[in-house]
Amino acid sequence: MPSRPFFRKVDLGVGLFIIVLALVFFLVSRQEETAAYANVYLDGALLQTVSLTEDAVFTLEDAPGVTLQVENGQIRFASSDCPDQLCVDAGYLASPGQYAVCLPHRLMVQIASSAAPSVDRITGNYDFPERRGV
Repeated sequence: MPSRPFFRKVDLGVGLFIIVLALVFFLVSRQEETAAYANVYLDGALLQTVSLTEDAVFTLEDAPGVTLQVENGQIRFASSDCPDQLCVDAGYLASPGQYAVCLPHRLMVQIASSAAPSVDRITGNYDFPERRGV
């Protein structure tokens, strides 16, 4: 009985094509849009829009215990007088759609972009923040 090779040239070609296709999809999906600004919400209402183009450190009048820091196109909760410090531990936010919340102060910081609404790569739906009640 003649022995048949484990892989044929066609099998190798199909496998290589799938790997190249997956690599191309991965590289295309890694391209992120740059964030232009961040929205700060208090009790779900837009309180302030912050430009991420200039470095700054500031506090909010409606939440005096919270300090926000903008640095290198990113924003973070630099300090907060809340007991758990989860908002501070969230670190820098840079990509559109990222957010951090300080529950004791009822604050949320969300990164936004000036580009058109993006398409969710998994569901294929458009991402409109105003539809989510943000």
